[in-house]
Amino acid sequence: LSDNIVALCRIRAECRHARRTLCFVPEVNIEIKSIVDDIDLRSSISLTGFEELCHDLLADLMKPVEKELEKVRFNKSNFKDIILVGSLTRLPFVR
Repeated sequence: LSDNIVALCRIRAECRHARRTLCFVPEVNIEIKSIVDDIDLRSSISLTGFEELCHDLLADLMKPVEKELEKVRFNKSNFKDIILVGSLTRLPFVR
């Protein structure tokens, strides 16, 4: 499967769709027909499962933000409002 570029592109596309859908529903089904040799891929993932899977990556994303805030001597109490942009901002971990 790792050598099949078309299959990998289909998996990435379906995963992106699932990530966006998880912003609105607690669980999403993933289904790709005939991914390889007429084999179908079916799975589901919950928002909690997705957050657990991505927790380390999301935590790493916050490190540069926290570092820059420390440089300018800002802390969370200095902010009245924060504007979040992008689909990942709907995840409870990011909020």
